[in-house]
Amino acid sequence: MGSTGNWLEIAGAACDHAGVAYNSIEVLTTWGEEWPNNAVFRLDGERILKVYGPREERSVHIERAALRTLPNDETIPAPRLVAAGDIPEGRPYLVMTAIPGGEMADAWGQMARRELLAVAEEVGAHLAAVHRLPQDELAAVARRCPDRSEQAIKKRDADRTADIIKAAETLSARDRDDLLQFLHEEAPRHLDGSPKVTHSDLSHHHVYVSREAGKWRMSGIIDWAEAALGPPEWDIACLWHWTFNGVWHPTFSAEWEAMQACLRSYYSEEQPADRLARRCLAAFLYSPWVDLIWPEFLKRERRSKDIVRELTEYMFAPEVFGPSD
Repeated sequence: MGSTGNWLEIAGAACDHAGVAYNSIEVLTTWGEEWPNNAVFRLDGERILKVYGPREERSVHIERAALRTLPNDETIPAPRLVAAGDIPEGRPYLVMTAIPGGEMADAWGQMARRELLAVAEEVGAHLAAVHRLPQDELAAVARRCPDRSEQAIKKRDADRTADIIKAAETLSARDRDDLLQFLHEEAPRHLDGSPKVTHSDLSHHHVYVSREAGKWRMSGIIDWAEAALGPPEWDIACLWHWTFNGVWHPTFSAEWEAMQACLRSYYSEEQPADRLARRCLAAFLYSPWVDLIWPEFLKRERRSKDIVRELTEYMFAPEVFGPSD
């Protein structure tokens, strides 16, 4: 299955099954032993075909439900569902509209500051609209398909507990106790509010921008296969660390002003969440992304006796997210 010809055959079979006509197929990604787990193709430069890999049976139901949840008027820029089904070999697929432009990461260094801030405002406004979406479609998937989220959260709780205990040489007994208390007692309270529709993977790879009439603008949000019902801070924390914080690129610095613009736009119709920084920390600790940042925190020279407060400020700047206590 490694040759381009075989992948084109798979794509052609999916298009024929869906009754989608095409003149050209471009192979974008294919699944392998580890990652990525889906094969993605561009049809005539206008549509995207995603054929889901062997370990992604639930993802197709999630992404299809998320795309069906989006409004028909395209007020939220994102792919729109064209067709769905299973090719004869049994692999599920989705055909969706393509989003113009490309990844924000690729355009980052080309945008003037005013354009970056304008894009950040658009991201915040569209994220707020996502969090207001109806929940019926995703809730139906949760009822119909085995839900891995509870098991994933339990595993991440165990992973974080192990990380904290493993750091015995760096942390005092009080530090460990305080972190475990936050992880097991305070964090769940922050995460147990009214769930929202969340994208849950808002990295710089999935926020698209395009240059129109000489100006950069946000053009869409792609890849909805991780969408879920959960706390909105999942998305806010992800945006900070993987879109505006610059940790993903060694020459970029944290864009406090851009994230501030994003949050102002996000909260334009409501008051910011109480204790936003700690709520974001709670979400972040239960995410897989924290593994890339937690070791760096442990290397720092301690500046206070309150390790939870210091960790909150380290991961969610008070200048952007407000007080850490």
